[in-house]
Formats: sequence, structure tokens, C-alpha cells
Amino acid sequence: MTLQSLGWSAFFEAHLEGTNLFPCRVVSEGTDLFLVHDGFRETFAMIRGRLREDPSFPPAVGDWVLAQRADTKRYIIEGILPRRTAMVRRQAGPMTSAQVLAANVDRVLLVTSMNQDFSVRRLERYLTLVWESGATPIIVLTKTDLVSDVETFRRQAAGCALGFPVVCVSSVSGEGIDELRALLVSGETMVLLGSSGVGKSTLVNVLAGTEIRETKTIRVDDGKGRHATTDRHLFKLPSGVLLIDTPGLREVQLWATQDAVNDTFPEISTMAEHCRFRDCQHAGEPGCAVVAAMDRGEIDAARLASLHRLRREVEHLERERDPLAASEHKRKLKALFRAVEKRYRQREKP
Repeated sequence: MTLQSLGWSAFFEAHLEGTNLFPCRVVSEGTDLFLVHDGFRETFAMIRGRLREDPSFPPAVGDWVLAQRADTKRYIIEGILPRRTAMVRRQAGPMTSAQVLAANVDRVLLVTSMNQDFSVRRLERYLTLVWESGATPIIVLTKTDLVSDVETFRRQAAGCALGFPVVCVSSVSGEGIDELRALLVSGETMVLLGSSGVGKSTLVNVLAGTEIRETKTIRVDDGKGRHATTDRHLFKLPSGVLLIDTPGLREVQLWATQDAVNDTFPEISTMAEHCRFRDCQHAGEPGCAVVAAMDRGEIDAARLASLHRLRREVEHLERERDPLAASEHKRKLKALFRAVEKRYRQREKP
């Protein structure tokens, strides 16, 4: 195996000038210990303490790091190379921080099953993260063997896929697997993202041609799969494809910009160019071309409602990340409340 077969490219080579450290790719991550590959073998690596102050810390699966030998069995990670792309979500919990799910990926396999888990709105959220990452998506609908109307699911997913591939597969019957394999390119890095129990680990095993991930059967009562994967891990498949498997996500909190949200709804963004006001929010303003198009049936009302939800979420995120923006938002709210209170008092006067 070589660095090139692990995804090494001129982009990363450009950052090696003037260093005697050598590059490794992160295969699996831990709290203080990481599994890395140097092009010859996998080995464990520890983190240099000062690296904890690096804005890119901690290293994520798929990252390229600079290391030196600590001894014959372990390396010390001294630096993290700039990321070409990164799948990032907001860290679960009360703190406003980002969690890098996978780094330096070319394409994202958004995996959802064709049963109770299927949700177009959730796909839109995932796609927003994909546009923000710089990668491109492939939507994979699993468990075709459990449904009778596959085309209905395919059509709904295609409605938000923006022309990117939608593949319906069954790891049981093999349906769609060859179609999916044809889309995967040797040397490219893919990451699988989706909820728990949608069949990601089973799909990894099918693509690998052997069982490299533990799987669990679906529950009889509701047809849902059960959580099996607990870590993120990069595998090199026999085809040369680099595949990152990830644990199921219970929630998809956005870490994105308004541009990424707009990219998720291009038909609305295009129509918005014809609104009377440049800052039209499509919420009842006069001359709103988007609402007019929705009334004509040219824009799906559910898509517009989803756009509003994601915009509000990103605006809230921006305020939490920027104290000045939060302060300005509070100032505007106070001014609004004062104006409403003043008008109310004037109406009460005899």
C-alpha cells in the first residue's frame, strides 16, 4: 500500500515543504490514542500535548497528520494538515461547538432505509451539511426487499437530490449493489452517514465482500434496525475505494452557513431573484415571487417550510458563534418590543 492509495494528493503534498515529519492518515480515532496508516502499515499514535490548542484538534478519521516515531511501535502526532473537505455537524449537547464526522472525503453516501426511518426533511438536513463540506452526495435507499413500492421512495429522494445519484439497494437480495459499485471510484474517499439501523454496516460488508463490521438484525415489532457501529473507521475495499463507516446519528444538528441552506433549495433561491425586495423572507411580503410560485404549484410548500426552519436554525447558530451578532439581535428585539409597547399604550389613551 502507498500514500497515494490512501488518498494522498498534491493538495497535501504542498504542505510538506520544510518539515522532516512524515504524513499518516487517521484510520480510527480515540480520546488520546489514534490508529494511523503511514503507507506501509497501521500503527497507534499519541497526540503531542500542544496540539490540543490547534483549531483543528482533535484529528478526525480521514485526516492527514504529521508524525514522528516515539518508539518502534508508536508514533507521536505533531500536526494536522489542512482539510480539503470536512463533514461537520454541531456537537450534541448544550455547548456551541463543531464535531468533524469525517475529513478529506470526496463523496458522501447518505444512507436511509425505506421504512419508518425514511424522511425527506432529514435528507434535506444531511444535504445541507454535504454542500457545506465541499463533497458531493450519493443517496442510498436501503432495504428494498422490505417494501413493495420502491419507486415512490426513489421519487421523493430524487426531489431533493438536485440530480445527484439516488440508488435503491438491498443487501439481502443484492438489488442495486452493482449500480452502487459502479459509482464508487478507486482512490476516492467515501463516508457513510445515516441514522442507526439503516443498514450502513451491512452495506460495508457487502461492498467489501467479507464481514468487516458487526451487524444486528432488525426488530420484529417495528422493522427498524439496531445500533451496531460504535466507532468511525476507514477501510480500504478490494476495489481500491476508501470507505469511512460511522455510527448512526440520532440527531443532525446543522453546522453550516446560509449559502449551504440556499444550495439545498435551488428552485427557491432561483425564484427569489424575482422578488420585489432583495431581502425578501418569503413570508408574506408584497411582490414575493416565491410565494406566488408556491400558489401556482411550482414550488412545494413543504420545501419552503423546510427552508424557513433551516434558515432559522442557522441564524440561531450564527448568533451563538458570534457574540456581536447575538448582541445586535437582542438590541433589535428590545427595540421591537418597545415599539409594540408604545403603540399599545397610545391605543389605551382616551
